[in-house]
Amino acid sequence: SVPLGLASGPSWCDGEPKASFAILSTARIGDKVCPAIQANANATVAAVASRDKSKAQEWALKHGVPVACLYDEVLQRPDVDVVYCPLPSGIRNEWIKKAAAAGKSIYCEKPLWGSVSEVKDLIRKCEDANVQFMDGTMWYHSPRTKEIEKRLKAKEIGNILRVTASMTFMYPDEEFLQGGDPRTDKSREPMGCFGDQGWYPI
Repeated sequence: SVPLGLASGPSWCDGEPKASFAILSTARIGDKVCPAIQANANATVAAVASRDKSKAQEWALKHGVPVACLYDEVLQRPDVDVVYCPLPSGIRNEWIKKAAAAGKSIYCEKPLWGSVSEVKDLIRKCEDANVQFMDGTMWYHSPRTKEIEKRLKAKEIGNILRVTASMTFMYPDEEFLQGGDPRTDKSREPMGCFGDQGWYPI
């Protein structure tokens, strides 16, 4: 069986053609993810998409991405294998489904939105389309996490009595708190900061 958060599909390894990514948004997180993809020997960034083509063009020029287009256009491009989707969770699932239907593998930002059954349905759609799905919660994939799991299973640390976790940051201004950021705009991020920052300690 496929674990929640992953769907089987094509893979790209050393000696094989590079995985060609499109970035489905000009969100700030893309400023970090795009260079990371570009630095990977097995990947390249072929396109960036936005609701506003001029914003996509500006972003593409800044990041050395060859093509700028609209969301629907990027899914039709034959030179795109994978879509990186950092869209707000209020609209993200719709575009994950569209990307899978277009035969694109998906790497999406957290938090995943919806019920467990809705998330399983997303993964099922990816499996049916023979594309990969992965969410951007890097904690699962950290060597530190694997080491903690290993020590807990071996009883090296002892019995867990309590877990305390928190995630905080300094908000920049009042506008941020009143919906001036995707995390505080309920129309784009229905779970608000709880979904974005709360994802980490949960």
